[in-house]
Amino acid sequence: MTEASWLIDKSALARLAHSHEPEIWSNRIERGLVHISNLTRLEIGYSAQSGDVARREFRESPWLQCQSST
Repeated sequence: MTEASWLIDKSALARLAHSHEPEIWSNRIERGLVHISNLTRLEIGYSAQSGDVARREFRESPWLQCQSST
């Protein structure tokens, strides 16, 4: 049986920090089951405070971003 994967938008990415199931989402992210689209990447880049911040956000796992915002 194939496990589901998720395509999330910027608001869902932001809400991961407040998830009621952080261990489950962390596991899914680390296993490569959570994805973002190029359009979401554009939104993240547009909202970044600087080019350095945008590059760091693209390099890091979404889960690391969530942990740093809590």
